[in-house]
Parts: sequence; structure tokens; C-alpha cells
Amino acid sequence: MDIYRDLYPSGDFSMPAMFEGGVALRDQMYPVEIPLGFGKFSINPIDFIKISRTELKLIFQHYSEQGWRALYGVADLWDFAYGADDLSHVGGDARQLFTNARSSLAATPRILSGNVDIDAAVQTICLTAELERFRFNLVHIQRL
Repeated sequence: MDIYRDLYPSGDFSMPAMFEGGVALRDQMYPVEIPLGFGKFSINPIDFIKISRTELKLIFQHYSEQGWRALYGVADLWDFAYGADDLSHVGGDARQLFTNARSSLAATPRILSGNVDIDAAVQTICLTAELERFRFNLVHIQRL
């Protein structure tokens, strides 16, 4: 590892995030990174939002409902990321639909945080919802 650090001093050799998404707080998008985890461990969903603790404390003091929605949003992203990983071994159309939904879900916060072509976010949101609905139905049919 020392050799790599000498060759690439600004390199990041940590494990990349399993999934990158986002949550909205006070009309702003904040990135969320869901890390790869192994075994049993506990998490605090709020820790995965890329936001300063001072700003987060202010949000919970003055906009507590938004803070709690963001916490549940992170939990949903966590569930989605690990669900995608669990279904990566499933055959058929469900896997491809889930992969497409995952890509659309990851694109939406990037579009919203960039303030570029905001209308495109509506399309990715609708596409994500449609693909997730189809995937949900396919998975339940395959289990029957």
C-alpha cells in the first residue's frame, strides 16, 4: 500500500460505495453513499448523508419532519442498494429491470443537485417508479 501511496499520493484506495443516491432537505439535494458491509453491524442512517453535523442539527431543530424524512430516505436507499445486490443472482427480466431502476434512481439526485435540466429529473423519477413496480411484480410472480 505504501508503494501505491507514493505513486498516487492523492488516490483513494478505500472500497467504493455500493450505491450513491441522495435526499432532499430544505429544497436542496444532499448526496448519500451506501457503503459495502459484511456480516452483522449496526448503522445510523443519518451518518450516510454528506452534510455537516451543524447543518443537520439545525435542520432537526427547525425542520424536524424533513430530518426524519431524510433519515427514512437513507434507510430506503440502503434497502434498495442491498436488495439490488441480493437480486443480482436472479435470472430473467427482474434483474435487468432492477438494474435500470437503480441507474435511474442514482441519476435523479445528480440531476437535482446540479441545477441543470431539472425537468429531466421528473423523467428519471417516473422511470424508476415504473421499473420498480415491474420488478416487484416479477419477483413475486417468480416466488409463486
